[in-house]
Amino acid sequence: MLSCEFSPVKPNVICTTGLDHSIKFWDIRRFDETPLNVISNNSHWIWSAKYNKAYSRIMITSSSSSQVRCIIFDNENEEINTNSYSYTSVDYLEFDDAVYSLEWDYNDPWVFAAVSYNGLVHINIIPEDIKYNVMMDN
Repeated sequence: MLSCEFSPVKPNVICTTGLDHSIKFWDIRRFDETPLNVISNNSHWIWSAKYNKAYSRIMITSSSSSQVRCIIFDNENEEINTNSYSYTSVDYLEFDDAVYSLEWDYNDPWVFAAVSYNGLVHINIIPEDIKYNVMMDN
């Protein structure tokens, strides 16, 4: 595992990222069992995953594939143990090297920063159409 993040809306659920190119969701009460759910939508290691601090339907991930992916879950109240999550994603491809770390802005829920291996920091904004869809659904 390379990172972990507690779910902001689902008690006892944690997500992990790792060398297997996936995000896995676990029930911490049964951590020795198989994951509750897996999102395998990357071709490289996923270094980090962060839920949005204001809108828990949004998660960003960083990868050794030189991209940041924003995952927008269709429903934050979706049952965790279904076969798969319904989601859409937006890729940020302006990075020249692996992206190791990222974090949401505390003042603006639509802004995040990401740091790539070559030492550059990129500030990104969630697209307007995603922003308004998420706001309308809440």
